[in-house]
Order: sequence, then structure tokens, then C-alpha cells
Amino acid sequence: MGDIKSSMDAVIAWMSLETNYVRWKGGDKHSGSTKATLVSDVVERLKRNGNHHCTTKDVIQKIGDIERSYRSACDWLANTGQGIVDEDSIQKEVQRLCPYYYVLDEVMRDRALMAPLVTSDNLQDGNSSDEDVPPTAPSSAKKRTAAAAKMDDWSDISARAYALKKEQVEFTHDVEKQKLEVVKQREARLTEETKLNVRLLTIQAEEAHWKFELARETAEVDARIRKIQTRKDLKERGWSDVDINLACPM
Repeated sequence: MGDIKSSMDAVIAWMSLETNYVRWKGGDKHSGSTKATLVSDVVERLKRNGNHHCTTKDVIQKIGDIERSYRSACDWLANTGQGIVDEDSIQKEVQRLCPYYYVLDEVMRDRALMAPLVTSDNLQDGNSSDEDVPPTAPSSAKKRTAAAAKMDDWSDISARAYALKKEQVEFTHDVEKQKLEVVKQREARLTEETKLNVRLLTIQAEEAHWKFELARETAEVDARIRKIQTRKDLKERGWSDVDINLACPM
């Protein structure tokens, strides 16, 4: 676990090892270990790091607190969390309920709600014992098995609810991304349409100017033709060039 800054750091480091938590929840049927025996390693490591006040009872209490906070986070995700889309808001609330959720989720996901097969009944005033747990009465075992089954069902539902919430967040993110892409395409199209409209107006202005110049030049040519025809008529009537220039100058 390396350097341990606090007893909680030591507990988290110990629980993050899957084999430790499996044994804690009774997954190792052949270990026969009590809770006190299992957490003795944590206590010893704390002592080596200068913490001589934390007992096995304290460590067991901390593990219980962590499990309760983890279940609270799972319950929130399966209920209230279903109506929240923002992933940051979800993570903040989960970490508020259980600061170690994302560190321990992979290890605790399928086991936090299981009834443990090891007990701490032999703990007195923080002292541990290495004696094995006495056999459980058949009726108690049946009740515990039924309770564990119900808790396993709840754990499965909670895990599925969390998976659905994650899918919802990812789907919403994908939809928003597609919407943004459509908006960008629409803006690009509007920009292109604006450019085309400006180009059309420019062409229309050029066309109007060309028509005006054409009409002006046509009028000038027609006037010149009429003058030439008039001078020709005057010449045929016997007018002198001087009189023609005075009457109809070019």
C-alpha cells in the first residue's frame, strides 16, 4: 500500500485489492478468517507508519461506513440520478455521497450488498481474535441466503440503472453533437446563399449599366444617321455646303 497518510487511506488501499474484499465478503470459503484477522494487516501497516491508535475495531467500522456510503451512492444513481443528464453533476453528487465510489466501484459493484460470511462478534475493546466463526444455525443460514439473494438482485438493478444512465448521457452528448453539426451546416449554407445573393445583385447592376450605355450609344448613332440623311436631302435640293453646315452641322 506504500506510504499511508491516514487510517482511511490505508483502508481504501486495502479494499481496492479485489482479493481482500472478496475474502471480507466471504467469497473465499476456505479461508475461515474472521474480520479481525483480515484487517490485521491494515493495523500493522498503520503502526509501521506511526499510527498506533487505530484498532481492528476502528478499521472494521471504517469499512462499514464506506459500504454504507457506497450503497447510498448506488441508491441515488438508481433513483434520483435517473433524472439528471449532466455527467459532471452526477459525478459531484456521487462523490459527495461516497468520496471513494469511483476508486472502489469495480471491486465493490457485485459484492457491497452481499451478506458477509465472516463476523466480528469476537472483537472486544478493539482487540482481535484469530478464532474461526462458529457454525451458523440452518435457519439463520437460510434467512441470510434469502437476504443476500435480494441484495444481489438490488445490486444487479443498481448496476443496470447506472449503465442506462451512462448510455443516456452518451446518447444525449451524441445528439447535441449532431445538432451542433446541423447548425454549422445551416450557417455555412446561409453564408453561401448570402454570397450568391450579393453576386446576383452585382450582375443585375452590371446588366442595368450595360443596357443604359447601349441605349445611349444607340441614340447617338440614330441621331448621326438622321443628320446624314438630312444633309443628303438638303444637298439634293441644291443647298450649298456652307448652308448645309450651318443648318445641320455634324
